[in-house]
Amino acid sequence: MSYLDGEIVKDFKKLNIKFNIAPQAEHDLIVKIINEAVPFSGSQIAWSSFNNNTYIGLSSSQAALATLEHKIKAATQCNITFIGDSTDRAYSIKVSNLLQSLQIFSRIPQHTYILQRQLNWIACISLEGDIDFAELPPESPLPLDIQYISSRQIQHTTLKARTMKLICAPLTGEAMSLLDLNACPDDQMVRLPLTPIEHQQLLKSGIFDAINDSLRKIIDDYEDEHVDKTEELIETLRILENNSPPENPELLEKPIHLTKLAIDRKTGVFFYF
Repeated sequence: MSYLDGEIVKDFKKLNIKFNIAPQAEHDLIVKIINEAVPFSGSQIAWSSFNNNTYIGLSSSQAALATLEHKIKAATQCNITFIGDSTDRAYSIKVSNLLQSLQIFSRIPQHTYILQRQLNWIACISLEGDIDFAELPPESPLPLDIQYISSRQIQHTTLKARTMKLICAPLTGEAMSLLDLNACPDDQMVRLPLTPIEHQQLLKSGIFDAINDSLRKIIDDYEDEHVDKTEELIETLRILENNSPPENPELLEKPIHLTKLAIDRKTGVFFYF
């Protein structure tokens, strides 16, 4: 469980919200089905491709969160699933706890997807703070029912998740030492898994080459590397903030967040490619 997952669980317990965490295989399957059923543009859902979509507002607005709650409750009375691209778990909550759960996830730095098992609608609180909602066309929904999926499919999905490229930032000096020993608990670091497409976009953008040239590092395919000196982290942040992959300009937002976190926590950013 990642650091962000730990924060979510603490908030749920603090507010006495009952929740369920999906098994890992089901989490991976939900990710797979979203990717198959929902069109994306870069790292974001292509909302304009839906006939029935609504931009609701900013997640910093309680009125916008209340509007999203109303839209979801009008669409379903079933349990609601929250799943994000920087957290490791999928959470299921009762619709009666929806508004408080939306408030919790609105503070998590990631794209948070909100859906029900039938996947006939989807909402998102983006990393940038935008809230969108769309109804999926009748031919799009796929059942999120794991009992109808073969064990071979589940194993393939889990294997794919495990082989993703990873960028991470430990939260403490002790956690950084444990990471060197491959023994750092997930709740002591913030992890950024990259899809193969995202990994290739970053490699081709020249951003890692710029960091390598400036800091004499080797951030590259099949290499593990880290940046852990304050002056090197500041230079890495400068390079990240002044560049972006042209085909996916939002992709650097999370590495920028990780680098700022490492500077603040006096730790480092680790690349496992």
